[in-house]
Amino acid sequence: GNIIYSSKTSNSHIFEGRTRVYIINTDNDVESINTYTGVKQWSYRDVDHIPNQIKELTETQLVVTGNGNETTLVSLIDVASGNTVWKKTLKKDQVNSIFSDNGNIYIIGLNTQCAINYKGEVNWCTETNQNVFSAYLTKEGLYTISSDKDTYDISYLNLANGSRKWLYQSNNINIYSLREYKGDLYFI
Repeated sequence: GNIIYSSKTSNSHIFEGRTRVYIINTDNDVESINTYTGVKQWSYRDVDHIPNQIKELTETQLVVTGNGNETTLVSLIDVASGNTVWKKTLKKDQVNSIFSDNGNIYIIGLNTQCAINYKGEVNWCTETNQNVFSAYLTKEGLYTISSDKDTYDISYLNLANGSRKWLYQSNNINIYSLREYKGDLYFI
């Protein structure tokens, strides 16, 4: 082991890509670092939004979300150049995960979940009055886990329109994570 890259910033957040890593540094820049050479390829900044989540969708596309004073920004970035392909402003929410499947990007926030296609068009957004802290995407739907004091809920959302297919509420069981396996749902 030789060190191929080091950063002088502390509390950086690292997100893994296919042939690079993406770092949100303490100056709120997103940096693309080649994992083979350690060379910084580009940096990206939006002065009005602080980045908080990154997801490489394909070998050529990257999604960055960030929070501003009044809005959440979703940006599609060209992986090779770091140039912005499109930006979409959403209602302010703390984004905690990003999923992609079938040409859509699913933005999971504490109180808002949205589906945006790869062209930057919002297909749907749905809101909840509980804090969503975990999600799991399947080919048919999106599971979200939310809580409000002593109640934990699992919601299953329709991918086509964001409507809730069903809801499981638990007053006595804490739910932290879930997975679907051969049609059965397992949670802990």
